[in-house]
Amino acid sequence: MPSTRRRFLTGTAAVAALLAGCNETDSSGSTGTVTPVDVPRTDRQILREASEISYPDVSKSVIVSDTHQRAAIRHVESVIERLETVLAENDVDFSGFERRGASRDPTDNTEDVRTRIKDANERIETAREDDPSSESLRSLERALRTTSVLLGFVLAETGQTELADVEATLEAERAAVADIKDGLEYRIAQPVEEHLPTLYAAETKLSRSDQLQFVADTVDDADPKNDQYATEIGQVRRSIELHRRRRDDAKRFIDTATDADAPPLRDAIDRNVVALRESLEPIASEYRDWDGGSENDSIASDLRRSRASVGRRTSRWLSNMERHRTDGSRVLGLRDGLEQRIEFAAIDAAVSRSLARLDGREFLAEAVINEKQRAVAAVEGVAGGSAFLRDVGRRSTSVLDIADRNRRPDGVAVDVVARTYFLYAVAAEWATRADEQCSDLLASLQAKQS
Repeated sequence: MPSTRRRFLTGTAAVAALLAGCNETDSSGSTGTVTPVDVPRTDRQILREASEISYPDVSKSVIVSDTHQRAAIRHVESVIERLETVLAENDVDFSGFERRGASRDPTDNTEDVRTRIKDANERIETAREDDPSSESLRSLERALRTTSVLLGFVLAETGQTELADVEATLEAERAAVADIKDGLEYRIAQPVEEHLPTLYAAETKLSRSDQLQFVADTVDDADPKNDQYATEIGQVRRSIELHRRRRDDAKRFIDTATDADAPPLRDAIDRNVVALRESLEPIASEYRDWDGGSENDSIASDLRRSRASVGRRTSRWLSNMERHRTDGSRVLGLRDGLEQRIEFAAIDAAVSRSLARLDGREFLAEAVINEKQRAVAAVEGVAGGSAFLRDVGRRSTSVLDIADRNRRPDGVAVDVVARTYFLYAVAAEWATRADEQCSDLLASLQAKQS
């Protein structure tokens, strides 16, 4: 498709442009010379060239110790061992075991059980061979999810489940989470910027404890006489084992990220959370009731709607201010609030940059390459930065990935070029602002420690 630069070089105009590079023969009869002329690239070529500009990976920032990963492995092993013991001692009928997309054929369900156990064991072996990482923990959690539901099912199916015991287990889990939160003093280990993401990971795990109430409701409604009883208990067991894993993860992350000899940063964190609230409140107020007005379906309108959508989302963070200042959620609120502010600022700036070009007579596709290069330079700064900067700035690479794939197989239109430019601008602004704002926040926290 012709370039969006006013769709020039189409038809005979393109031919004329090519011929214009050939000078006429001079009057002396000497051989004429040919002056090379750059043939303008199509939008498709420009977008492809931009997409081929590589950018660095941003390494993960959460610290996982050897003992942490071994504990996760042992947890999954214990579930599998008990499951295999029960299966060896009992002839379990799996015809009642249901999952999404599962066949009602008992033979198929039995095969599914073998597959789940085999997959879980493979994940365990992989985790043993790999260095400790958050990816390994997620893989092990997946193994735990698929095997613990089976364990719960077979225990219920063989009459080895007492609802009173399940209720007691749930209460013990609630108490264990409360103890972890009560023990948090926010004595973050030095250097703070390398340990904050790990403490954030801990509080993210703790935030999932709210789901225990839904599990308790399921237990209250469970009836051993119901045909779905074993399936329901399987789901309950899965929820309990996952909660145990996340709670233990949280405790170990906290042990890794804190130092009993470091000064407490609770007050410093709270001050930064309040500052985030003050900067986000005007944004939420401006966009809370924004409904698009008389906006049409143009690319410019779409960009403004994107900005408004992000602006409205700030209200969600603001609505949880009390929680953001509660032990067990402080770093979670701090980091998420910072990301909200960075996201809005990045999109706001990218919209302004894009609209300035759209307001002109033409949108130069070549600008896309320059914007991609600007984004890559900013992402390189994130990739080489602290763990906290990598954690907060990582999403800029996700935006780059989306932009690189923002092409249509059947040609390129002005809106595709503009959207791609916008996405590269978002990535550049996100990485740049993450660097600036993370530095400011860390300086505030480190001033307290010095």
